[in-house]
Amino acid sequence: MLADHYEDDWSRLWWVRADGTATVAEPGTPEHANAAARLAERYEQYRERPPDGPAIAITVSRWSGWRGGA
Repeated sequence: MLADHYEDDWSRLWWVRADGTATVAEPGTPEHANAAARLAERYEQYRERPPDGPAIAITVSRWSGWRGGA
C-alpha cells in the first residue's frame, strides 16, 4: 500500500509504503468487525453507518518512505 502527499513546494513532498500480505475480510467475520470498529473509532460517519462490504487487511512486513527537504 502506498500513500503520498503532494504540494507545489516540493520540499514538503513525502510518501510511505507498507509491503505485506493482504487478505479480504468478509462481512460477518471477526476480522471485518475489527476493521469496522477501528474505522468507527476514527471517523464519526462510520459510527452511524458502518461499512457493509468486505475490508482489506494487510499484515505489514516492511515499511519504507521518503520525504523532500532536509
